Amino acid sequence: MLQRLQARHVTGTTGALASDEALAYVLLHLTVGVTMLIHGTNRIGHGPEQFAAVLVRDFAPTILPEFLVHLFALTLPFLEAALGVLLIPGLLTRLSLVVVRF
Repeated sequence: MLQRLQARHVTGTTGALASDEALAYVLLHLTVGVTMLIHGTNRIGHGPEQFAAVLVRDFAPTILPEFLVHLFALTLPFLEAALGVLLIPGLLTRLSLVVVRF
């Protein structure tokens, strides 16, 4: 995996710098991926409905419609877990990181 990332992300550089940059990408993938996976599975484990109820309560004073907050809250744990699973081995990295950013 390190060699694949090194070839893909660090073209034109050689030596220790390329290796360090590739290692940084691997650590980024692992850190963000494990964090997202833990957040998603924790919310799924405690029940997505419970998470949704808390979010609906917290967003009640806003202008957002309750049904949209509820729908988002029901899908978020599964999306977080799926993105974590994709990021850990470095699959669909750019797409996953763009989605994670939002």
